[in-house]
Order: sequence, then structure tokens, then C-alpha cells
Amino acid sequence: MLFFGSKDESVSYGLLIDVSSGSIGIGIVESNKSKDLPKLIYADRTNLRVIDKVEDLGGQLRRAREALLASALTFSHEGISELKSYNPKARITKIFVTCSSPWAHTVARSVQYTDDEPFKVTKNVIDDLIQTAEKEILLHVTAQTELGKQNFEVVENATVDISINDYIVTNPFGLSGKQLSLSHIAGLIPKDLLSSVEEVQEKLFKDTELRAHTYMLVMYCVMRDIFPTIHSSCIVDVTGEATEFGIVEQNLLIDNVFIQHGTSSVIRNAAKKLKTPEVDIRNQLISYNETVNPVLKDEIKEYQKQLVSAITQILQNRTLPNDIIVTSHSPFTQTCKQIIEDALSQASSEKHKVITIEKNLIEQISEGTEHDAYLAISARFFHKLHGCADMQEE
Repeated sequence: MLFFGSKDESVSYGLLIDVSSGSIGIGIVESNKSKDLPKLIYADRTNLRVIDKVEDLGGQLRRAREALLASALTFSHEGISELKSYNPKARITKIFVTCSSPWAHTVARSVQYTDDEPFKVTKNVIDDLIQTAEKEILLHVTAQTELGKQNFEVVENATVDISINDYIVTNPFGLSGKQLSLSHIAGLIPKDLLSSVEEVQEKLFKDTELRAHTYMLVMYCVMRDIFPTIHSSCIVDVTGEATEFGIVEQNLLIDNVFIQHGTSSVIRNAAKKLKTPEVDIRNQLISYNETVNPVLKDEIKEYQKQLVSAITQILQNRTLPNDIIVTSHSPFTQTCKQIIEDALSQASSEKHKVITIEKNLIEQISEGTEHDAYLAISARFFHKLHGCADMQEE
């Protein structure tokens, strides 16, 4: 659980690290149990080194490591100074990491155990089912050629739904039945990336506890908290080099699809074709409209084609929820919303409501976030949720 010790147990401080496919965000969160919202007292984001070609996953990880270490160096001067100025007695006791696609994977699997005779549900029975689910999840990830080259570590486990004889139960221990079904989510992150985070921990805060999560799982938990009336949704996370879709049905995260294409991909491809500095293309993408350069417009259409393909893949197996919740890096929020709305209109005949996580909503999630949706969501999880599901055997 994500509770931290300090002289004042009602207030705790944590270092937030958000590893995105296009940038690294670092923040300091203050969690006061007497307050509804956490407070970010420091926030900074470092972009990954710009390149003019598409890399394999290993190359992207190397750039993420470079940006992470550069962010840590900046933080060692500016962040620690900011914390001391804010509260000289404050002490960071926890490092909380979120990691996005394409390297982080949040995979859900449903497994079941049946017997001709009624059996009693014990911790051992649940643990065996969870292990079965995790094996299927690992096989799913490593079966993909590019992803299979990476050595993954399971950093998060959440059992989000259990039913006995097709009846959902909140605490199965001690109950009996002939059929036990379990929905389980596991978050996986490459060990090389975790090693880089541990290096930062060793240099800056050696005695802290480190906890890593996939961003999609954290986002799923936070959305359940801040949108209690939305029970089914499609969470879309747009980062620099990837876009991930998470399908939530009846409060359960049941499926994930991602494409290795994002805002940085669009900018890089257009800049290369136009032989124009990427900053110029970036500014055009921020203020995206029908008058943008035709080459950039073509790259956006190519991105939309990939989005349509992903949405179509989802629709082959299930209905796409009406509520689409989008996170992206500022200042691309409105551009991403428009691109996703256009893709939805091409792929689905249904009407969908696109909700973006930006200024007004961010201010309801966390204080002092400087409009960084990812650090705001991490701060909220740190402060209030501490996980989506826990079971205790009595």
C-alpha cells in the first residue's frame, strides 16, 4: 500500500516519475490526509532526445533512460531546493513511478476453476488462479515479436472481479461453489527501464520505497474515482510515440490495444518530408486546423488511419463505450481530441462523447499541477487510492 512514514503521519511526501514515450515528468506531491486533494509542489517535464528516424523498442528505451537521468539531475538541484523552501522538515519517503505504452503493458485476463463437487474458496485456490492468469498475460506480451525481445517484470497485480457460480462476490474466502471465475489485471514494465529508475533512487533517495505502475492501470483507478457515474468507457492515452486504448465495461478494465504512433511520430514524419525544423511543425500541430501544411495534414490522416484500425479491432470483439476519456500532453489536448473525434466518426456509426483531461478537470484532481495531466493523475492515486483492489483472508 502507498502510505508513508514521517514525523507528522497525516502528511507525507513522494517523488512522482512519469515515463512517457515522448517525455519524462518528475514532481513532488504532498499528501495531507485531512485534505480532499493532493498538492504538487514541484513539477518538471523533459522531452526525449529528438531523432529523425523510427527506432525499435530498445532504441526508444535508451532515449527514455537518457531523459530520465537528465530529469533526475535537474531535480537534484531545483526540485530538492523547492521542497526545502516549501517545508524544511519535509522528507520524501516514497518514489512512485508510472509508465506508458509502448513499453508498459496493462493486460487483463479472465480464468476459472470448476469441479463436479462444491469446494471451499481459500487463499491458495485464489493464488493458483492468479498465477494462471499471469502466465497467460506474460505469454500474450512475449508472443509479440518486438515486445518479446524485452525482459519484462510484473509490477502490478489487481484482481478486479470474482464470481462464484456466476454470482459476483466481494470477499470469496470461506464461500463454496462448483465454479470460481476471476478477472485479473497485470502491469508489466521492461526490467531495463526499472533499473534506470532504481539508479535514480540510489543517487537521490536511497532509503525510500519504490513502487511502479503502468499508467493505464493508474488512469483506470483514478477515472473510477472521479467519474463515479461512468461505468463503461474507453480510455485513450496519446503520448509521443504511442496511443493506447483501454476498454472499461461495468467498471472492469477488460481489454487493451495500442499502436506505436503518437504526436511525436506525426511531427517527426512531417518535418523530415518538409525538411523543416520540428519546432515549426510542432507549433502547427498545436494550432491544428484546415489551413495547416498539406504534408502535415497527410501525416495526421495517416495517424487517423491507424486509430481507425485500432478502433475497428476493438469493435470486432465488443461494443465501443459511448464515453471516450482522453489524456495527452499539453498543449496537444485539443488537437488530439479533434483527431480522435474524426477517427471515431470514420470507424463507428455510434455517437461518442470525448472527455479530455485538461485545466478545469485537472484542478479537480490535484492542486498545483501546472496543467500536467499525468502528474495530476499520479498525485491523485498516491493521495487517495493506493490501488484498485485488495482482498484479505479472514
